[in-house]
Amino acid sequence: MEQNFEDLLRVLRDSASNAFDGAFSWSSESATSTSVSTLLRPIDPYNRWPFLAPVIGAAGFAALVALTGIAVGALLVMLAALALVGFLLTEVFGYELALNPNVRP
Repeated sequence: MEQNFEDLLRVLRDSASNAFDGAFSWSSESATSTSVSTLLRPIDPYNRWPFLAPVIGAAGFAALVALTGIAVGALLVMLAALALVGFLLTEVFGYELALNPNVRP
């Protein structure tokens, strides 16, 4: 059984396409569907009104994005404060910060 490289690439492309389509499908064929779209569906008691479920899902996603932005902003502020402390220790107070104290320039 001999396969060439093009057949291998075609099989890989088709399997990746099928996996991607299955992960992002909105069909509710089974109750235990493990697709990415289930992350955006509201759960009980917020799924009582089917016409509001997409709105609630979009609002939840927007809140997730906003809170992620706040967390990234807090991380950047913390890193800026750490850089300021390092600057003060090395340039103002004259301490030498080295990861390997045995190496001298």
